[in-house]
Amino acid sequence: MSQTRRQTQVLMAAAIIMLLAGAPARVAAHPHVFIDNRLCFVFDGQGLAGVHLTWRFDDMFGAGFIMDYDRDGDGVFSDDEVRHIQHEAFDHLRNYHYFTRIFINGREFSVRYITDFHARISQGTLVYSFLIPCHVTAGPVPKEVRVMVYDSEYYSAIDSPPGCAHVSRAAGYDTRITQACNQEISFYFGMVHPDEITLRFSRKAP
Repeated sequence: MSQTRRQTQVLMAAAIIMLLAGAPARVAAHPHVFIDNRLCFVFDGQGLAGVHLTWRFDDMFGAGFIMDYDRDGDGVFSDDEVRHIQHEAFDHLRNYHYFTRIFINGREFSVRYITDFHARISQGTLVYSFLIPCHVTAGPVPKEVRVMVYDSEYYSAIDSPPGCAHVSRAAGYDTRITQACNQEISFYFGMVHPDEITLRFSRKAP
């Protein structure tokens, strides 16, 4: 789903709720930030090493953010500016598991920390990238990893468009990625369901 389409749906949903419920307070939690999410399943010699996420923020939010954190105004985040961004505008997301839920063979994996955080300015807007370590040893029997990235409070609308996921350093593995809307999970008054990306992988036969 494109960002424009998602924004249109959000505005329509908010208007419908306001008209039917007559309660403006109920729609106060509509999204204020729109994020395009991309992810990469990163492999090593043992199997899956982690999930690398890249978030591109909408132009309006990104422009204001850049004004606040590109303190020298050179259009590039310095190492010091990135450290300030991580401390002031990212680390608190650990309380929300970085908006990421991961299931390994049906069991939920607790997302507690990230590595390799970076923030940059790309085409005039803000981009975050970071790695969630998630070690899953590969063998001849396929393993399944499911990932959903969403803000259940819907302050941020996170879109994982079709084709957003790929693999890296997976030459020794058979991999297959599928994507679908998870209808069993809903938020924003039951009207929104997260996209779920599923990776199935096994070690290639010698």
